[in-house]
Amino acid sequence: MEYRILGPLEVWDGERPVEVVGAKRRIVLALLVLHANEVVRTERLVDAIWGAAAPRNAVAALHNHVSRLRSSLGADSIVRREWGYVLRAEPGAIDGPTFERLIRYAEPLPARERAERLAAALALWRGPALADLADHLAIRADAARLDELRLVTLERRVDAELEIGSSPALVAELEALIAVHPLREHLRGQLILALYRADRQVEALEVYRETRRLLTEELGLEPSPALKELERAILRHDPTLAPPVSVGTDHVSPERGGHRRRGLAFALLVLATAAGSAAALLLIDRHAPHEPPAVVAGAAARQPVHTVTVVTKAVGARHRRAVRSRRPMRVVRGSQVTPTTVRTRAVGRFKHGVATTRATTTATTQVTATTVATTVARKPVLITDDFSEPTADTLTWLTWSNGGGGSGADQNGRLVLSLPSTPTFDSTYDESDVTYDTQCRFPGNFDARVDFALLTWPTGETVGADLSLFGPGLAEQISRAAWSWLPDAYASYPNPGSAPSADASGSLRIARTGGTVTTYFARDGQWRVLTSRPVPGPVSVAIAVSASGSDWHGSPVSVAFDNFSLTASDAGCPAGSDPRGP
Repeated sequence: MEYRILGPLEVWDGERPVEVVGAKRRIVLALLVLHANEVVRTERLVDAIWGAAAPRNAVAALHNHVSRLRSSLGADSIVRREWGYVLRAEPGAIDGPTFERLIRYAEPLPARERAERLAAALALWRGPALADLADHLAIRADAARLDELRLVTLERRVDAELEIGSSPALVAELEALIAVHPLREHLRGQLILALYRADRQVEALEVYRETRRLLTEELGLEPSPALKELERAILRHDPTLAPPVSVGTDHVSPERGGHRRRGLAFALLVLATAAGSAAALLLIDRHAPHEPPAVVAGAAARQPVHTVTVVTKAVGARHRRAVRSRRPMRVVRGSQVTPTTVRTRAVGRFKHGVATTRATTTATTQVTATTVATTVARKPVLITDDFSEPTADTLTWLTWSNGGGGSGADQNGRLVLSLPSTPTFDSTYDESDVTYDTQCRFPGNFDARVDFALLTWPTGETVGADLSLFGPGLAEQISRAAWSWLPDAYASYPNPGSAPSADASGSLRIARTGGTVTTYFARDGQWRVLTSRPVPGPVSVAIAVSASGSDWHGSPVSVAFDNFSLTASDAGCPAGSDPRGP
Protein backbone atom coordinates (compact mmCIF):
# COMPACT_ATOMS: atom_id res chain seq x y z
CA MET A 1 0.00 0.00 0.00
CA GLU A 2 1.33 3.45 -0.95
CA TYR A 3 0.34 6.65 0.87
CA ARG A 4 0.74 10.08 -0.69
CA ILE A 5 0.67 13.25 1.38
CA LEU A 6 2.66 15.63 -0.86
CA GLY A 7 -0.58 16.96 -2.30
CA PRO A 8 -4.13 15.83 -1.53
CA LEU A 9 -4.23 12.65 0.58
CA GLU A 10 -4.17 9.60 -1.70
CA VAL A 11 -3.82 5.85 -1.17
CA TRP A 12 -2.72 3.46 -3.91
CA ASP A 13 -2.66 -0.33 -4.01
CA GLY A 14 -0.22 -0.91 -6.82
CA GLU A 15 -1.76 0.83 -9.85
CA ARG A 16 -5.19 0.98 -8.25
CA PRO A 17 -6.34 4.03 -6.24
CA VAL A 18 -8.00 3.22 -2.92
CA GLU A 19 -10.95 5.44 -2.10
CA VAL A 20 -11.18 6.76 1.46
CA VAL A 21 -14.57 8.37 1.97
CA GLY A 22 -15.56 10.82 4.72
CA ALA A 23 -13.77 13.82 6.18
CA LYS A 24 -13.41 12.31 9.67
CA ARG A 25 -12.00 9.08 8.29
CA ARG A 26 -9.51 10.98 6.14
CA ILE A 27 -8.36 13.02 9.13
CA VAL A 28 -7.73 9.81 11.09
CA LEU A 29 -5.80 8.31 8.18
CA ALA A 30 -3.75 11.47 7.63
CA LEU A 31 -2.62 11.52 11.27
CA LEU A 32 -1.76 7.81 11.18
CA VAL A 33 0.24 8.28 7.98
CA LEU A 34 2.08 11.33 9.36
CA HIS A 35 3.12 9.19 12.32
CA ALA A 36 3.42 5.83 10.56
CA ASN A 37 4.79 2.92 12.61
CA GLU A 38 4.20 4.93 15.81
CA VAL A 39 1.31 4.78 18.23
CA VAL A 40 -1.11 7.68 17.83
CA ARG A 41 -3.04 7.96 21.05
CA THR A 42 -6.81 7.53 21.08
CA GLU A 43 -7.27 10.88 22.83
CA ARG A 44 -5.37 12.68 20.11
CA LEU A 45 -7.46 11.12 17.36
CA VAL A 46 -10.72 11.94 19.18
CA ASP A 47 -9.60 15.53 19.67
CA ALA A 48 -8.56 15.79 16.01
CA ILE A 49 -12.01 14.67 14.82
CA TRP A 50 -14.35 16.42 17.25
CA GLY A 51 -12.31 18.79 19.42
CA ALA A 52 -14.26 20.09 22.40
CA ALA A 53 -17.52 18.83 20.87
CA ALA A 54 -16.62 15.13 21.20
CA PRO A 55 -19.74 12.98 21.85
CA ARG A 56 -20.01 10.52 24.71
CA ASN A 57 -19.46 7.59 22.40
CA ALA A 58 -16.43 9.21 20.70
CA VAL A 59 -14.08 6.26 21.33
CA ALA A 60 -16.56 3.78 19.92
CA ALA A 61 -17.15 6.05 16.92
CA LEU A 62 -13.39 6.31 16.37
CA HIS A 63 -13.09 2.53 16.46
CA ASN A 64 -15.80 2.35 13.80
CA HIS A 65 -13.86 4.77 11.57
CA VAL A 66 -10.70 2.68 11.99
CA SER A 67 -12.59 -0.50 11.17
CA ARG A 68 -13.82 1.09 7.94
CA LEU A 69 -10.26 2.10 7.12
CA ARG A 70 -9.09 -1.48 7.68
CA SER A 71 -11.74 -2.66 5.25
CA SER A 72 -10.28 -0.37 2.59
CA LEU A 73 -6.57 -0.74 3.38
CA GLY A 74 -6.32 -4.32 4.62
CA ALA A 75 -6.97 -6.00 7.96
CA ASP A 76 -3.32 -5.76 9.07
CA SER A 77 -2.76 -2.17 7.95
CA ILE A 78 -3.81 -0.56 11.25
CA VAL A 79 -3.04 -2.24 14.57
CA ARG A 80 -4.83 -1.43 17.79
CA ARG A 81 -2.80 -0.89 20.93
CA GLU A 82 -4.05 -0.40 24.47
CA TRP A 83 -3.57 3.37 24.19
CA GLY A 84 -4.07 4.01 20.48
CA TYR A 85 -3.52 2.87 16.88
CA VAL A 86 -0.50 2.22 14.63
CA LEU A 87 -0.45 2.37 10.84
CA ARG A 88 1.99 -0.20 9.50
CA ALA A 89 3.91 1.11 6.51
CA GLU A 90 6.99 -0.25 4.82
CA PRO A 91 9.95 2.10 4.25
CA GLY A 92 9.38 3.95 0.99
CA ALA A 93 5.59 3.54 1.13
CA ILE A 94 4.97 7.19 2.10
CA ASP A 95 6.10 9.97 -0.22
CA GLY A 96 6.77 12.50 2.58
CA PRO A 97 9.64 10.61 4.27
CA THR A 98 10.93 9.59 0.83
CA PHE A 99 11.17 13.28 -0.13
CA GLU A 100 13.07 14.09 3.04
CA ARG A 101 15.52 11.25 2.47
CA LEU A 102 16.20 12.25 -1.13
CA ILE A 103 17.12 15.81 -0.16
CA ARG A 104 19.37 14.53 2.62
CA TYR A 105 21.23 12.32 0.15
CA ALA A 106 21.69 15.28 -2.18
CA GLU A 107 23.40 17.42 0.48
CA PRO A 108 27.04 16.21 0.09
CA LEU A 109 26.98 15.93 -3.71
CA PRO A 110 28.61 18.34 -6.21
CA ALA A 111 26.40 21.12 -7.51
CA ARG A 112 25.27 19.46 -10.75
CA GLU A 113 24.32 16.16 -9.13
CA ARG A 114 22.81 17.99 -6.17
CA ALA A 115 20.57 20.00 -8.46
CA GLU A 116 19.43 16.85 -10.27
CA ARG A 117 18.69 14.97 -7.04
CA LEU A 118 16.78 17.87 -5.55
CA ALA A 119 14.77 18.27 -8.75
CA ALA A 120 13.89 14.56 -8.60
CA ALA A 121 12.76 14.96 -4.98
CA LEU A 122 10.61 17.97 -5.82
CA ALA A 123 8.95 16.00 -8.62
CA LEU A 124 7.18 13.94 -5.96
CA TRP A 125 4.94 16.91 -5.11
CA ARG A 126 1.40 17.19 -6.54
CA GLY A 127 0.38 20.38 -4.74
CA PRO A 128 0.42 21.73 -1.15
CA ALA A 129 0.93 19.01 1.47
CA LEU A 130 -2.38 17.34 2.43
CA ALA A 131 -4.09 20.07 0.44
CA ASP A 132 -7.60 18.76 1.12
CA LEU A 133 -7.01 18.65 4.91
CA ALA A 134 -4.41 21.35 5.57
CA ASP A 135 -6.95 23.78 7.01
CA HIS A 136 -7.88 21.32 9.72
CA LEU A 137 -6.28 22.25 13.05
CA ALA A 138 -4.90 18.75 13.72
CA ILE A 139 -3.15 18.63 10.33
CA ARG A 140 -2.12 22.26 9.90
CA ALA A 141 1.28 22.17 11.64
CA ASP A 142 2.50 19.02 9.86
CA ALA A 143 1.33 20.29 6.48
CA ALA A 144 3.00 23.68 7.06
CA ARG A 145 6.28 21.95 7.98
CA LEU A 146 6.27 19.93 4.77
CA ASP A 147 5.38 22.97 2.65
CA GLU A 148 8.22 24.96 4.24
CA LEU A 149 10.65 22.12 3.58
CA ARG A 150 9.51 22.05 -0.05
CA LEU A 151 10.22 25.77 -0.39
CA VAL A 152 13.63 25.44 1.29
CA THR A 153 14.45 22.59 -1.09
CA LEU A 154 13.45 24.76 -4.06
CA GLU A 155 15.83 27.45 -2.81
CA ARG A 156 18.63 24.90 -2.36
CA ARG A 157 18.05 23.56 -5.88
CA VAL A 158 18.28 27.10 -7.25
CA ASP A 159 21.48 27.64 -5.25
CA ALA A 160 22.95 24.55 -6.90
CA GLU A 161 21.85 25.78 -10.34
CA LEU A 162 23.53 29.14 -9.66
CA GLU A 163 26.73 27.31 -8.68
CA ILE A 164 26.87 25.60 -12.08
CA GLY A 165 25.97 28.74 -14.04
CA SER A 166 22.33 28.26 -15.03
CA SER A 167 21.39 31.84 -14.18
CA PRO A 168 19.46 33.01 -17.30
CA ALA A 169 17.16 29.98 -17.25
CA LEU A 170 16.28 30.63 -13.60
CA VAL A 171 14.93 34.16 -13.99
CA ALA A 172 11.38 33.27 -15.03
CA GLU A 173 11.11 30.54 -12.40
CA LEU A 174 12.29 32.85 -9.63
CA GLU A 175 9.91 35.62 -10.70
CA ALA A 176 6.99 33.15 -10.48
CA LEU A 177 8.10 31.96 -7.04
CA ILE A 178 8.44 35.52 -5.74
CA ALA A 179 4.93 36.32 -6.95
CA VAL A 180 3.69 33.61 -4.56
CA HIS A 181 6.22 34.33 -1.76
CA PRO A 182 6.91 38.08 -2.03
CA LEU A 183 8.63 38.38 1.37
CA ARG A 184 11.04 35.48 0.83
CA GLU A 185 14.35 37.37 0.90
CA HIS A 186 16.44 34.38 -0.19
CA LEU A 187 14.44 34.03 -3.41
CA ARG A 188 14.80 37.74 -4.13
CA GLY A 189 18.56 37.57 -3.65
CA GLN A 190 18.74 34.61 -6.02
CA LEU A 191 16.74 36.56 -8.63
CA ILE A 192 19.03 39.58 -8.29
CA LEU A 193 22.11 37.40 -8.86
CA ALA A 194 20.50 35.55 -11.78
CA LEU A 195 19.53 38.84 -13.48
CA TYR A 196 23.03 40.25 -13.02
CA ARG A 197 24.62 37.15 -14.51
CA ALA A 198 22.18 37.39 -17.45
CA ASP A 199 23.59 40.88 -18.21
CA ARG A 200 20.44 42.56 -16.84
CA GLN A 201 22.15 44.75 -14.23
CA VAL A 202 19.52 47.52 -14.28
CA GLU A 203 16.73 45.01 -13.61
CA ALA A 204 18.78 43.37 -10.85
CA LEU A 205 19.17 46.71 -9.06
CA GLU A 206 15.48 47.47 -9.55
CA VAL A 207 14.58 44.17 -7.85
CA TYR A 208 16.83 45.17 -4.94
CA ARG A 209 15.11 48.56 -4.63
CA GLU A 210 11.67 46.93 -4.80
CA THR A 211 12.74 44.42 -2.15
CA ARG A 212 13.95 47.19 0.15
CA ARG A 213 10.70 49.12 -0.31
CA LEU A 214 8.58 46.03 0.36
CA LEU A 215 10.49 45.02 3.49
CA THR A 216 10.35 48.55 4.87
CA GLU A 217 6.64 49.08 4.23
CA GLU A 218 5.40 45.59 5.12
CA LEU A 219 7.71 44.63 7.97
CA GLY A 220 9.53 47.81 9.01
CA LEU A 221 12.86 46.10 8.28
CA GLU A 222 15.93 46.90 6.24
CA PRO A 223 17.32 44.26 3.85
CA SER A 224 19.74 41.80 5.39
CA PRO A 225 23.49 42.62 5.41
CA ALA A 226 24.01 39.88 2.81
CA LEU A 227 21.50 41.47 0.45
CA LYS A 228 23.03 44.90 0.94
CA GLU A 229 26.47 43.50 0.18
CA LEU A 230 25.11 41.89 -2.98
CA GLU A 231 23.87 45.30 -4.18
CA ARG A 232 27.27 46.88 -3.48
CA ALA A 233 29.01 44.03 -5.33
CA ILE A 234 26.81 44.60 -8.37
CA LEU A 235 27.51 48.33 -8.38
CA ARG A 236 31.27 47.74 -8.37
CA HIS A 237 31.05 44.85 -10.87
CA ASP A 238 32.70 42.52 -8.38
CA PRO A 239 34.33 39.62 -10.31
CA THR A 240 33.27 37.17 -7.60
CA LEU A 241 29.70 37.44 -8.91
CA ALA A 242 30.68 36.06 -12.31
CA PRO A 243 29.29 32.64 -13.23
CA PRO A 244 31.61 29.61 -13.25
CA VAL A 245 34.09 29.47 -16.11
CA SER A 246 32.51 26.30 -17.50
CA VAL A 247 28.90 25.27 -17.16
CA GLY A 248 29.83 21.70 -18.00
CA THR A 249 31.86 20.95 -14.90
CA ASP A 250 31.67 21.30 -11.17
CA HIS A 251 35.43 21.79 -10.86
CA VAL A 252 36.85 25.19 -10.02
CA SER A 253 40.30 26.30 -11.09
CA PRO A 254 42.68 27.02 -8.19
CA GLU A 255 42.99 30.63 -9.30
CA ARG A 256 39.22 31.24 -9.09
CA GLY A 257 38.22 28.88 -6.34
CA GLY A 258 38.74 31.22 -3.41
CA HIS A 259 36.99 34.13 -5.12
CA ARG A 260 33.99 32.02 -6.11
CA ARG A 261 33.54 30.71 -2.60
CA ARG A 262 33.74 34.19 -1.10
CA GLY A 263 31.38 35.58 -3.74
CA LEU A 264 28.81 32.86 -3.23
CA ALA A 265 28.98 33.39 0.50
CA PHE A 266 27.01 36.59 0.16
CA ALA A 267 25.63 36.27 -3.38
CA LEU A 268 23.49 33.36 -2.25
CA LEU A 269 22.38 35.54 0.65
CA VAL A 270 21.02 33.97 3.79
CA LEU A 271 21.90 30.43 2.79
CA ALA A 272 23.34 29.72 6.20
CA THR A 273 20.07 30.60 7.87
CA ALA A 274 17.98 28.68 5.36
CA ALA A 275 20.30 25.69 5.53
CA GLY A 276 20.09 25.75 9.29
CA SER A 277 16.30 25.60 9.10
CA ALA A 278 16.50 22.83 6.54
CA ALA A 279 18.95 20.87 8.66
CA ALA A 280 16.61 21.05 11.61
CA LEU A 281 13.77 19.81 9.44
CA LEU A 282 15.92 17.07 7.96
CA LEU A 283 16.42 15.55 11.38
CA ILE A 284 12.90 14.21 10.91
CA ASP A 285 14.15 11.18 9.01
CA ARG A 286 12.71 8.02 10.50
CA HIS A 287 13.01 5.74 7.48
CA ALA A 288 15.88 5.73 5.04
CA PRO A 289 15.26 4.21 1.60
CA HIS A 290 18.36 4.32 -0.50
CA GLU A 291 19.58 4.91 -3.96
CA PRO A 292 22.62 3.29 -5.61
CA PRO A 293 25.91 4.59 -4.19
CA ALA A 294 26.67 7.99 -5.66
CA VAL A 295 30.00 8.63 -7.35
CA VAL A 296 31.28 11.98 -6.14
CA ALA A 297 32.80 14.09 -8.90
CA GLY A 298 36.22 15.65 -8.65
CA ALA A 299 39.67 14.09 -8.68
CA ALA A 300 41.68 13.96 -5.49
CA ALA A 301 45.17 12.76 -4.75
CA ARG A 302 45.27 9.21 -3.44
CA GLN A 303 48.20 7.71 -1.62
CA PRO A 304 48.30 3.91 -1.56
CA VAL A 305 49.41 2.49 1.74
CA HIS A 306 49.75 -1.03 3.03
CA THR A 307 47.95 -2.18 6.10
CA VAL A 308 46.78 -5.40 7.67
CA THR A 309 42.99 -5.44 7.40
CA VAL A 310 42.02 -6.34 10.94
CA VAL A 311 38.52 -5.79 12.26
CA THR A 312 38.22 -5.79 16.02
CA LYS A 313 35.08 -6.48 17.92
CA ALA A 314 35.75 -5.43 21.49
CA VAL A 315 32.35 -6.33 22.73
CA GLY A 316 30.94 -9.23 24.61
CA ALA A 317 27.78 -9.62 26.74
CA ARG A 318 27.41 -5.93 26.08
CA HIS A 319 23.86 -5.56 27.31
CA ARG A 320 24.80 -6.86 30.75
CA ARG A 321 25.16 -4.72 33.83
CA ALA A 322 28.88 -5.37 34.16
CA VAL A 323 31.36 -4.30 31.46
CA ARG A 324 34.44 -6.46 31.09
CA SER A 325 37.85 -5.01 30.40
CA ARG A 326 39.30 -5.90 27.01
CA ARG A 327 42.26 -4.79 24.94
CA PRO A 328 41.79 -5.41 21.22
CA MET A 329 44.47 -6.13 18.65
CA ARG A 330 46.28 -3.09 17.31
CA VAL A 331 46.10 -2.26 13.60
CA VAL A 332 49.54 -1.26 12.31
CA ARG A 333 50.99 -0.24 8.98
CA GLY A 334 53.29 -2.72 7.29
CA SER A 335 53.19 -6.49 6.92
CA GLN A 336 53.54 -7.52 10.57
CA VAL A 337 51.44 -7.27 13.67
CA THR A 338 53.65 -7.37 16.72
CA PRO A 339 52.93 -9.86 19.52
CA THR A 340 50.25 -8.61 21.85
CA THR A 341 47.86 -10.09 24.36
CA VAL A 342 44.42 -9.88 22.83
CA ARG A 343 40.89 -10.94 23.62
CA THR A 344 39.19 -10.25 20.35
CA ARG A 345 38.01 -11.73 17.09
CA ALA A 346 40.46 -10.78 14.34
CA VAL A 347 39.43 -11.06 10.72
CA GLY A 348 41.96 -10.75 7.90
CA ARG A 349 40.48 -10.55 4.42
CA PHE A 350 41.58 -10.05 0.85
CA LYS A 351 39.42 -8.38 -1.76
CA HIS A 352 36.23 -10.27 -2.66
CA GLY A 353 36.77 -12.81 0.10
CA VAL A 354 39.72 -14.61 -1.51
CA ALA A 355 42.12 -16.15 0.99
CA THR A 356 40.03 -15.20 3.99
CA THR A 357 41.64 -15.90 7.36
CA ARG A 358 39.89 -15.87 10.70
CA ALA A 359 41.22 -16.53 14.16
CA THR A 360 39.89 -16.12 17.67
CA THR A 361 42.73 -15.51 20.13
CA THR A 362 42.74 -15.27 23.89
CA ALA A 363 46.47 -15.34 24.67
CA THR A 364 49.74 -13.80 23.47
CA THR A 365 49.72 -14.38 19.72
CA GLN A 366 52.17 -13.72 16.88
CA VAL A 367 50.20 -12.75 13.77
CA THR A 368 51.75 -12.42 10.33
CA ALA A 369 49.43 -11.36 7.55
CA THR A 370 49.93 -10.59 3.88
CA THR A 371 49.30 -6.93 3.24
CA VAL A 372 46.35 -5.71 1.25
CA ALA A 373 46.44 -2.52 -0.75
CA THR A 374 44.19 0.10 0.77
CA THR A 375 43.27 3.37 -0.86
CA VAL A 376 43.25 6.46 1.32
CA ALA A 377 41.00 8.98 -0.38
CA ARG A 378 40.37 12.62 0.35
CA LYS A 379 36.90 12.96 -1.19
CA PRO A 380 33.54 12.64 0.54
CA VAL A 381 31.91 9.24 0.39
CA LEU A 382 28.30 8.03 0.28
CA ILE A 383 27.49 4.37 0.91
CA THR A 384 23.92 3.13 0.68
CA ASP A 385 22.33 -0.31 0.59
CA ASP A 386 18.61 -1.06 0.38
CA PHE A 387 19.37 -4.81 0.33
CA SER A 388 17.30 -5.28 -2.81
CA GLU A 389 19.87 -7.63 -4.39
CA PRO A 390 19.60 -11.38 -3.73
CA THR A 391 23.04 -11.56 -2.09
CA ALA A 392 25.17 -9.24 0.03
CA ASP A 393 27.34 -6.67 -1.74
CA THR A 394 30.83 -7.97 -0.98
CA LEU A 395 32.38 -4.66 -2.01
CA THR A 396 30.47 -2.98 0.81
CA TRP A 397 30.23 -5.63 3.51
CA LEU A 398 32.53 -7.95 5.42
CA THR A 399 30.44 -10.62 7.17
CA TRP A 400 31.56 -12.43 10.31
CA SER A 401 30.29 -13.73 13.63
CA ASN A 402 31.08 -14.70 17.18
CA GLY A 403 29.85 -18.13 18.13
CA GLY A 404 27.94 -20.04 15.49
CA GLY A 405 24.56 -20.78 14.01
CA GLY A 406 23.69 -17.22 13.03
CA SER A 407 22.71 -16.38 9.48
CA GLY A 408 22.22 -13.36 7.26
CA ALA A 409 20.43 -13.09 3.94
CA ASP A 410 18.81 -10.49 1.71
CA GLN A 411 15.09 -11.33 1.77
CA ASN A 412 12.27 -9.36 0.16
CA GLY A 413 14.32 -6.18 -0.06
CA ARG A 414 15.65 -6.35 3.52
CA LEU A 415 18.68 -7.83 5.24
CA VAL A 416 17.44 -10.44 7.72
CA LEU A 417 19.90 -11.41 10.48
CA SER A 418 18.87 -14.39 12.61
CA LEU A 419 20.01 -16.54 15.53
CA PRO A 420 18.44 -19.99 15.93
CA SER A 421 17.02 -21.44 19.13
CA THR A 422 20.28 -23.35 19.70
CA PRO A 423 23.17 -21.05 18.67
CA THR A 424 26.79 -21.63 19.64
CA PHE A 425 28.16 -19.04 22.06
CA ASP A 426 31.72 -17.74 21.88
CA SER A 427 33.76 -19.21 24.72
CA THR A 428 35.55 -15.93 25.43
CA TYR A 429 32.62 -13.55 25.67
CA ASP A 430 29.70 -15.96 26.00
CA GLU A 431 28.11 -14.27 22.99
CA SER A 432 26.61 -15.27 19.66
CA ASP A 433 26.07 -12.81 16.87
CA VAL A 434 26.01 -12.30 13.11
CA THR A 435 27.53 -9.08 11.80
CA TYR A 436 27.73 -7.12 8.55
CA ASP A 437 30.74 -4.77 8.79
CA THR A 438 31.80 -2.13 6.25
CA GLN A 439 34.91 -2.82 4.21
CA CYS A 440 35.81 0.87 4.45
CA ARG A 441 37.13 2.60 7.56
CA PHE A 442 36.29 6.20 8.34
CA PRO A 443 38.92 8.44 9.99
CA GLY A 444 36.89 11.65 10.22
CA ASN A 445 33.31 12.85 10.36
CA PHE A 446 30.58 10.43 9.31
CA ASP A 447 26.85 9.81 9.72
CA ALA A 448 25.46 6.25 9.59
CA ARG A 449 21.77 5.27 9.74
CA VAL A 450 19.73 2.12 9.36
CA ASP A 451 16.10 1.03 9.79
CA PHE A 452 15.16 -2.10 11.71
CA ALA A 453 12.09 -4.27 12.17
CA LEU A 454 11.86 -6.97 14.85
CA LEU A 455 10.56 -10.09 13.10
CA THR A 456 11.09 -12.64 15.90
CA TRP A 457 11.81 -10.95 19.21
CA PRO A 458 11.75 -13.10 22.33
CA THR A 459 10.93 -12.08 25.88
CA GLY A 460 13.21 -13.11 28.70
CA GLU A 461 16.35 -13.13 26.55
CA THR A 462 19.28 -10.71 26.44
CA VAL A 463 19.48 -9.73 22.76
CA GLY A 464 20.16 -6.68 20.62
CA ALA A 465 19.64 -5.29 17.13
CA ASP A 466 22.81 -3.22 16.82
CA LEU A 467 24.38 -0.37 14.86
CA SER A 468 28.04 -0.33 15.89
CA LEU A 469 31.48 1.18 15.37
CA PHE A 470 34.67 -0.89 15.57
CA GLY A 471 38.19 0.45 15.63
CA PRO A 472 41.58 -0.19 17.21
CA GLY A 473 40.88 -0.60 20.89
CA LEU A 474 37.29 0.59 20.81
CA ALA A 475 33.69 -0.30 20.16
CA GLU A 476 30.64 1.92 20.27
CA GLN A 477 27.05 1.03 19.54
CA ILE A 478 23.37 1.80 19.84
CA SER A 479 20.89 -1.06 20.03
CA ARG A 480 17.24 -1.83 20.18
CA ALA A 481 17.85 -4.09 23.15
CA ALA A 482 16.10 -6.56 25.40
CA TRP A 483 17.23 -7.97 28.70
CA SER A 484 16.08 -10.90 30.79
CA TRP A 485 15.69 -8.66 33.83
CA LEU A 486 14.67 -5.22 32.46
CA PRO A 487 12.07 -3.82 30.03
CA ASP A 488 13.05 -3.39 26.38
CA ALA A 489 14.87 -0.16 25.52
CA TYR A 490 17.19 1.68 23.20
CA ALA A 491 20.61 1.26 24.78
CA SER A 492 24.23 2.23 24.12
CA TYR A 493 27.58 0.59 24.89
CA PRO A 494 30.12 1.21 26.37
CA ASN A 495 28.97 4.77 27.09
CA PRO A 496 25.88 3.83 29.12
CA GLY A 497 22.52 5.21 28.15
CA SER A 498 19.02 3.82 27.75
CA ALA A 499 15.51 4.91 26.82
CA PRO A 500 12.65 2.43 27.46
CA SER A 501 10.89 1.44 24.25
CA ALA A 502 8.59 -1.25 22.92
CA ASP A 503 9.16 -0.22 19.28
CA ALA A 504 8.88 -3.16 16.91
CA SER A 505 10.45 -1.05 14.17
CA GLY A 506 12.42 2.15 14.00
CA SER A 507 15.77 3.68 13.06
CA LEU A 508 19.23 3.79 14.63
CA ARG A 509 21.96 6.34 13.96
CA ILE A 510 25.62 6.96 14.87
CA ALA A 511 27.41 10.13 13.79
CA ARG A 512 30.82 11.64 14.50
CA THR A 513 31.48 15.37 14.26
CA GLY A 514 34.76 16.92 15.35
CA GLY A 515 35.86 13.72 17.07
CA THR A 516 32.67 13.32 19.13
CA VAL A 517 30.44 10.33 18.45
CA THR A 518 26.72 10.71 19.16
CA THR A 519 24.17 7.89 19.17
CA TYR A 520 20.52 8.46 18.23
CA PHE A 521 17.22 6.66 17.95
CA ALA A 522 14.08 7.86 16.16
CA ARG A 523 10.98 8.79 18.15
CA ASP A 524 7.97 10.95 17.28
CA GLY A 525 9.44 11.74 13.90
CA GLN A 526 12.71 13.13 15.28
CA TRP A 527 16.18 11.89 16.14
CA ARG A 528 16.65 11.66 19.90
CA VAL A 529 20.19 11.77 21.33
CA LEU A 530 21.05 8.87 23.59
CA THR A 531 24.76 9.40 24.36
CA SER A 532 27.72 11.45 23.20
CA ARG A 533 31.46 11.14 23.87
CA PRO A 534 34.85 11.58 22.12
CA VAL A 535 35.82 8.59 19.95
CA PRO A 536 39.04 9.05 17.95
CA GLY A 537 40.59 7.17 15.08
CA PRO A 538 39.44 5.26 12.00
CA VAL A 539 36.39 3.06 12.50
CA SER A 540 34.21 0.70 10.50
CA VAL A 541 30.43 0.65 10.84
CA ALA A 542 28.45 -2.55 11.37
CA ILE A 543 24.91 -3.85 11.77
CA ALA A 544 24.34 -6.99 13.80
CA VAL A 545 22.07 -9.18 15.87
CA SER A 546 23.60 -10.46 19.10
CA ALA A 547 22.67 -12.53 22.15
CA SER A 548 24.16 -13.40 25.53
CA GLY A 549 24.65 -17.08 26.38
CA SER A 550 24.25 -16.77 30.14
CA ASP A 551 20.72 -15.41 29.65
CA TRP A 552 19.71 -17.67 26.78
CA HIS A 553 16.49 -19.66 27.10
CA GLY A 554 16.20 -21.14 23.63
CA SER A 555 14.11 -18.58 21.72
CA PRO A 556 15.14 -17.69 18.14
CA VAL A 557 15.82 -14.09 17.14
CA SER A 558 15.29 -12.51 13.72
CA VAL A 559 15.65 -8.83 12.77
CA ALA A 560 15.23 -7.17 9.36
CA PHE A 561 17.50 -4.23 8.54
CA ASP A 562 16.81 -1.87 5.66
CA ASN A 563 17.92 1.38 4.06
CA PHE A 564 21.47 1.60 5.35
CA SER A 565 23.17 4.90 4.56
CA LEU A 566 26.53 6.36 5.48
CA THR A 567 28.01 9.70 4.52
CA ALA A 568 31.61 10.47 5.47
CA SER A 569 34.17 13.17 4.90
CA ASP A 570 36.83 10.60 4.04
CA ALA A 571 37.34 6.85 3.86
CA GLY A 572 40.04 4.21 3.56
CA CYS A 573 38.77 1.25 1.54
CA PRO A 574 40.36 -1.97 0.27
CA ALA A 575 41.34 -1.71 -3.37
CA GLY A 576 38.28 -2.03 -5.58
CA SER A 577 35.83 -1.40 -2.73
CA ASP A 578 35.82 2.40 -2.74
CA PRO A 579 32.23 3.47 -3.61
CA ARG A 580 33.59 6.60 -5.23
CA GLY A 581 35.19 4.60 -8.01
CA PRO A 582 38.76 4.55 -9.27
